Amino acid sequence: MLNIAHSHAAAWRLGRSHFDYVGDLPRPRGMLIGEAPGSNTNPKLPLFPEPSGSAAARLLRYADIEASEWMGKLVRVNMCDEHWSDRRATAGRVRATTWLLDEANWYDGKPLRVLLLGNKVARAWACYGPFGQTEFLFEPRSIHIAWIPHPSGRNLIYNERRNQLRARRAVLWATGERESWK
Repeated sequence: MLNIAHSHAAAWRLGRSHFDYVGDLPRPRGMLIGEAPGSNTNPKLPLFPEPSGSAAARLLRYADIEASEWMGKLVRVNMCDEHWSDRRATAGRVRATTWLLDEANWYDGKPLRVLLLGNKVARAWACYGPFGQTEFLFEPRSIHIAWIPHPSGRNLIYNERRNQLRARRAVLWATGERESWK
């Protein structure tokens, strides 16, 4: 897993040049966790909403959200730096959890909200089913996690509008725009 803060800043700089963002890099409110860099994904900018066929671009379309509504509000990481493996995913989960529990990375005095993308990632966090939400307790704090199906072009679950709306609510929850993802 690449340096999370560096990746966040690099994606914001690229977003500023591509999408005409203004202002300084916002503090992230949530963390979006994917599987591994895809063939059209820059591993230094995981889940950046370009090119238009990327997982992030599809997720934005499914959720009916503009890139400016999520860029900078979410730290985006992959469980694995390379191809998926259970060993790499376990290490990725440990790194993400360590980063999430560091008070220097919190938003408004709380750990970031976590949105997991896809069945493999959800299972690596002991979460099951296509959509869901749970809380992991780490005394004295807890991490709130939601998960949705992977926004791959092959995933037919998003052909149904109700599932697109579920994805929208989950993304808005992760960005801090909604108190509940349901």
